[in-house]
This record gives sequence, structure tokens and C-alpha cells, in this order.
Amino acid sequence: SNPSIGLAASGTGNIGSFTAINSSNVPATATITVTPSATGCPGTPKSFNITVYPTPSVAQPANQSVCNGASTSAINFTGSVANTLFVWTNNNTSIGLAGSGNGDIPSFTATNSSLVPVTATITVVPSATGCTGNPQSFTISVKPTPSVVQPANQVLCNNAMTNPVVFTGNVAGTVFTWTNSNPSIGLPAIGNNSIPAFRAVNTGSNPVTATITIVPNAAGCTGNPESFTFTVNPTPNVVQPPNQQLCNGGQTNPVAFSGAVSGTVYTWTNTAPATLGIPAGGTGNMPSYTVFSNGSSPATAGITVRPNANGCQGPAKVFSITINPIPSVAQPANQSLCNGATTNAVSFTGTLSNLSTYSWTNNNPSIGLPASGTGNLPAFTAINSGNTIITATITVTPATGVCPGAPKSFTITVHPTPAVVATNDMNVCLGRTAQLSATGAAQYNWTPAAGLSCTTCANPVATPTGNIKYIVRGQSAFGCFAFDTVALTVIRPFQMLVTPDDTLCLGESTGLHATGANSYIWSPSSGLNNPNISDPVATPRTTTLYKVVGYDGYGCFTDTGLIKITVGPKPTLNLGPDLTLTTGSVVTLNPVTGNGPIVSWTWVPPNSGLSCTNCPNPTVTVKDNSYYVLNIKNNYGCITTDTILIFVYCKSAQVFIPNAFTPDGDGLNDVLMVRGKGIVVKTFSIFNRWGELVFEKTNFNPNDPKFGWDGKVRGVPATPDVFVYTAEVICDNGVIYTYKGNSTLLK
Repeated sequence: SNPSIGLAASGTGNIGSFTAINSSNVPATATITVTPSATGCPGTPKSFNITVYPTPSVAQPANQSVCNGASTSAINFTGSVANTLFVWTNNNTSIGLAGSGNGDIPSFTATNSSLVPVTATITVVPSATGCTGNPQSFTISVKPTPSVVQPANQVLCNNAMTNPVVFTGNVAGTVFTWTNSNPSIGLPAIGNNSIPAFRAVNTGSNPVTATITIVPNAAGCTGNPESFTFTVNPTPNVVQPPNQQLCNGGQTNPVAFSGAVSGTVYTWTNTAPATLGIPAGGTGNMPSYTVFSNGSSPATAGITVRPNANGCQGPAKVFSITINPIPSVAQPANQSLCNGATTNAVSFTGTLSNLSTYSWTNNNPSIGLPASGTGNLPAFTAINSGNTIITATITVTPATGVCPGAPKSFTITVHPTPAVVATNDMNVCLGRTAQLSATGAAQYNWTPAAGLSCTTCANPVATPTGNIKYIVRGQSAFGCFAFDTVALTVIRPFQMLVTPDDTLCLGESTGLHATGANSYIWSPSSGLNNPNISDPVATPRTTTLYKVVGYDGYGCFTDTGLIKITVGPKPTLNLGPDLTLTTGSVVTLNPVTGNGPIVSWTWVPPNSGLSCTNCPNPTVTVKDNSYYVLNIKNNYGCITTDTILIFVYCKSAQVFIPNAFTPDGDGLNDVLMVRGKGIVVKTFSIFNRWGELVFEKTNFNPNDPKFGWDGKVRGVPATPDVFVYTAEVICDNGVIYTYKGNSTLLK
């Protein structure tokens, strides 16, 4: 019933041995039915079963590689046949796994106490329903734990080179990874394998320590870390001691050395000979010493101090102790001079001139010398702005940098300039005298001598002939002198100028003007706005002769001027009443005047249709409302103005069209046309009795035969009849009228 087991579906005779087949994963059963037959007669059939079990299998487990002491991954065997039993064997029990077992292998701690990797091969055989499948093998490799040899600690100074550090271990191929807890020492925070020599750094004032931790690693397995340290001591320093300047026989200042690093020891040496009073060297702070110079020049001791701490030496510092000799200054001479004079320069000298500086003070800077200074006194201009003698005491002190010598004093006495005061400047009338005077001195001398009654007296009399300036020199008893001046201005007669005569119209004003004097008086004062100024305004009612007297302001001279103002009447003018006229009317303007003669006629507006604009009686043809202004001037130049208004209107009576005409060529009433004035014809149309247009003209002036009808229709004389006309006209003032009517053509 199931040929898949490897047996044919039917056959005869015995069933020989055959290889059973089951390629599935469950048992396969075939029922074999045997029927006997003899002499053509079948017997009773018998049946039996052949059951073929499947071959069990196991899925290939993965190989594993772990480090010593690590946990392996659990191994769960699987296969295609249900209820398969898995039996395994291990060829290397040193890894921590038994030599054999069945079922799954749980996780276990792998072991390898050697220095090289060890590998165990595990073989698993599947078995089900008495059938054994093909075995599968896999490996578990256990790698050894690497290690590192403990490096030695190092202690060194800032800026020193470290010893290189080479890491070693027990497992070949080990990689060493290290970390640094303090990169400030000059070593990076992390690195691999050996540490080359490097320059240690410590910029602080205390020792710094960096802990280096090394972790060995081989084939992915990490060993136990080891640590060592680098200790970097700081470079000690010494604060720069100040230099000292001392005088011969003085005491040095004690020197207490200090630095940033605790416990620093300071050693110092002296380059100068011991004769100066300072030892050749020492350790620790320097006490005070009494020092001496070697004569006339400064002596200097150079002190070098070196700091040392924790076995590290810092940079040396050098300072000096200079011992200066004590100078002196020679006594300067006193000086006495006048205000404004130049003093003698003062050059200070002494026993140490090539080394000394001289400082001086002045108790009275008002003489022109500062309150203090150094070096020699240059010549200067002495000052005494008062009227009494002043004295300044100058005290000079010699010094060699820091050592002052004994001071010396001298005086500079400044005598005042005499307060020479002369008479104030004066104005003198030509031909008169002036009294001059001077005070404030013991002696006087006047220049120039011209015009003076004396030149060496205090109060001469001057008789100048022109402007002059006198200079007086006054001298005191000490010989100091000063000057003053008196300027005399000679006042001479002047010429006053006035404006010329003028003509006014009654009621008008004019400005009078005079120049050349200091003050003025006008007369008569009637009609003047102010008789005491140079340019009053005059409004006289009659012709007046004005006199002005000018004064020079010094009481010396006057001048007189005359101005005649002629007063004329204004003309009278009347253009008459305003007019109301029809458009086209021609009107002559007739002004009525008085207070002539009239010498000028001016009509405005100038472009208003007047026949003339500078004549007495112009004519105009009125077309629209308008106005005319006339300005007249008489022989006095007086002007009067009047205005006339003209109002215009338009009426039908201004247009005439005949009610009959006779176009017979006799020269009388031959043309029918529009007659009128003050108008423009916009259209003139003529129709026959049937309403047909027989004639039409547009936009023309009236009274023109050229724009009239000659009685012809299309060139042919019309038969006598009655014709209708319309005329549309525009008056000059813009009003439009339309005229309609009949006209009879007669023959």
C-alpha cells in the first residue's frame, strides 16, 4: 500500500531483502497483502506491515570562542525528528566541560590556566526510535588571560625628561592600553603600548602626580590593570628683590627672599669685594649691613640668589646694592636787577661735578623762576609786577642719584619798574595848546621835542600843528625805567555835505541828509520828524528853505548847509460817471482836470482797445464789461488817478435783416445780408417755402455783402417768392441770440 518505503506496489513469489526508505521525519508504514493461489484457485489472503522509521538529525551548533573565566553560550540541540535523543562527547575537559553527556549543554564558566588558547571539540550524535543519525561536531576555544608587568614609579623636576616606559606581559601579542589621570604633566590622557620619554611639566607651585593605569588585552581578552605614577615637582622661584641705592656709611635694607614653592632654600653670592661691607655669600635671608663707598664714584655689589626645592633648582635672580659718595656744591653769587632784565645764568659746580645732580627750590616764583627745578639755572627774564622790591631765595642741593649733599642758598633781587603814568591821549583844536604831565619816576625825558615847552621836566606844555605822539621815559633811583605815551589828535575844520534841493507834492515827505559832522541841528523844525539827527524826514506844507548846522563833537568847529524843498499842489481828475452801453458802441473818454498844466497822461490797462494810452481823449469800441484807469502828472511831478467802469449789454435792435430785397443788379438792395454792430454772425441760413436750404454762411462779421444771398439757387436766379431765414449771432459780451423771419425776393 506504500511503495515509498522502497518495495514495489505488487509482485509474485517471495519478497527479497531491500533497503527500506523513509525520507520524511515521521514513521512510514506499508501494509503488504499476500494472496496464495494454486491450480487457479486463490486462497485466503494474509496481511502484514513493514514500518520504516526516519533517520534522526541534529542542527549544526555554532563554534564558540571565549576568554578564560567568561561564560559560554548555552547550546540547545535541535533536529527534524521528534523525541530525538542527543548524546555528546568532549575531547578536552580542561575547558571546564565534562567529557560526555546527553541533552542540551547549559552555559558554563570557561577555564584556561595556560598562556596559549585551548580548544575542545564536542561531537553530538542524534538517536530516535532506535535509529542513529549522522554526528555533528563544533568547537569551544578558551583564550588565556593576559597580564602586564608592574612599571616603576618616577619622580622628576619640571621640564626634565622622563624615562621611557616599555610594557611587557605573559601572553604573546598583548596590546597595552593606558590612561593618564593628569594630562597637565605633559602626557596625553590616553595611549597604547609603551610610553616614550617626554618633558615633564609643572607650571604650578606644588608637586603634581599623574597615575598611569595600564590594561592588557590579547585576542579580545582583558587582563587585570596595573598602575604607576609620575610625580613632577615644580620649579622653585625667587621674587625679584629690588635694587638698593645707599649713601656712604648707610645701612642696607634686610632682604627676605620668597617664592611660590613651599620649602624653597635660597643661596646667594656677592660679586663685590668685602671692603664694601657685604659678605661674599650666604644661605637664607640677608640681614642689614653697613656699607662704604670707595671714594669719588659709586660702588656696586651684584647679588645673585638661587632657589632650590625638592631637589629642583630654579632660575637665579640678580639685584644690586649701590653705595654712592656724598657730593657738595660751590656757593653761587647773589644777583640784583630790574624788572624785565635778564638774569645771569648760574652753573652749579661741586666736588663730584661729573656725578652730581643739582636740585633747587625758589621761595618766590613771582620773579619769573619756577618754584623748583634740577640742573643749572638758565638766564631768564626777571619779573616784578608790583611797586616794591622783591627778593627770591634760591636753595640748591647737590645729589648723586640718592645721596644729597649740604644745600647752599643765594638771592635774586628784582627791583620794580617805575609806574610811569602820562596824561591821557587828548584832542587839541588847531592853534591851541595842551598841558602834558607824567608821574611815578625820579627823572623824565620827553621825545620828540617838537612843540614842547621842555623835554626833561615832568609837565611840559605842547603846541602841536598836527597829530603827534609824545613818549616819556621815566627812570627810578635804582636805574629801572619805563615808558608811557600821550597821543595828541589835532582837530581841524571840516566840510559838511547835504542832499540837493527837492520838489514835493503837497502831503508828501522826503528825506533830508547831511554828512561829515558829529551832530546836527535843523531849522526851521516845523515839518521835520526830528531836527537833531543827520537824516530827518521833512513833510512841509509850503515851500521851505531848511538850514542845518553841523558840529565836530570836539567843540572846535562847525559848518552850515541849506536845502530848499519846493511844495506843489496835486492835480485834480474826474473821468465822469461809469457808463452802460450796448456792445459795439464807440465812446470817447473826456477827463476833467485841474491844478495843471498836465504833462503826462497814462491809461491802463495798456492793451484794452483804447485808441491811445498817452493822450487826454482816447476812443474805444466797447465789447465787454471793462474799466479804465488814468494816471496824470503835473509839472510838479504830482500824480492823481481816477477810474471809469463801462458796463455793456446786447439787444435785438442791434441786428437788422430786410424783409425784402431786389437782386436785379441795380446796386440797390441787391443782397439779403445781416446788418448790425457789436456782434459776430455764427450762422445765416435761408430756406424756400418747402423747407429746402437754398443758402447758408457761417462765422462772419455783419454788414459784409460777401456773406449775403444774391437771390440765386445753385447759380440760377430764383423766381420771386417769400423765403424764410434764421440767423444765430453772438454779441461781443458773449450773449447768443437767434433771429427768424421772412424776406420777399422781388423782381
